[in-house]
Amino acid sequence: MSDRPARTVSRARQLLRALPWIAVLVIIGTVQLIRDAPVDSVIFAVVAVLIVLDAVGVLPQLPAMQVTLAALVIGGLLAAALLVLVPRHGLLAGIVVSAVGLAAVAIAWSRPASRTRMPRGRVLRGAILWASITIVLCLWELSSFLLGRYTVDTKIAHPAVSDLLDPAVDTVPGRVVFVVVWIAAMIGFVRVGRTRS
Repeated sequence: MSDRPARTVSRARQLLRALPWIAVLVIIGTVQLIRDAPVDSVIFAVVAVLIVLDAVGVLPQLPAMQVTLAALVIGGLLAAALLVLVPRHGLLAGIVVSAVGLAAVAIAWSRPASRTRMPRGRVLRGAILWASITIVLCLWELSSFLLGRYTVDTKIAHPAVSDLLDPAVDTVPGRVVFVVVWIAAMIGFVRVGRTRS
């Protein structure tokens, strides 16, 4: 008997599980359009489409990447050093940030689900943590944009997260702390689920 119906059901379940994240990306992309940031909107749209294509089985599985913790830490320290030393909004900083993000996604995406087993409770706790952080930051940014867009006074009263972080990351110690925390989060992201059963 063909296992095609079982694969179809499995793909439907994967798509259903991905729908909340797709919805978040679509909403964020729409907000970027409203705030006249079309490039950001396109980035969120592309990621949403990739998640849909992956869930329905159109994208090929990337070869599994075996990346050690030592390699992640060394790469993270290199990226952190660059981000501390180069101008914050320069081309090189943008390239480093993009490279770190793409590498993290590629490593995590390359891990075959069938070869990775995690305790269900750990998966659920991780999903709740990431979802909570994402929702809180999105709501903060959305309220900041909607309530702070009219006058200078309302913008001051409803600052974006970046407005709050700017004074700290404009200093070298503040930038070091921020970059180390960000790189550590990326390492944690790609390490999730790498424990084999």
